[in-house]
Amino acid sequence: MSLNLLYGVIFIFSAIKWGDLKNWKAYYPTFLFLMVGDLVYQFLFYKYSMWEYVPVGSDKHWAKHTHIAFLIMLLKYPATIVIFLGIYQKYLGRD
Repeated sequence: MSLNLLYGVIFIFSAIKWGDLKNWKAYYPTFLFLMVGDLVYQFLFYKYSMWEYVPVGSDKHWAKHTHIAFLIMLLKYPATIVIFLGIYQKYLGRD
């Protein structure tokens, strides 16, 4: 299994365990903001990016910078948002 897919699976399980999945509709604008912002960045700075994801290990056979960026946008951003905003709402006392 590739390293990036393993990280994706870990993020998904973390979101299931610690995330506030029942209120995902309230977090949907944040999902869109981060994904569209990253997508615009990837499009505008395709040739002159500030950083580049370099595949390692078994990822070298299938992944490129674009593949890894899309995996981050589609799996890791939503999982992180669900976990963080769920905990943040509890911290503010807005359960």
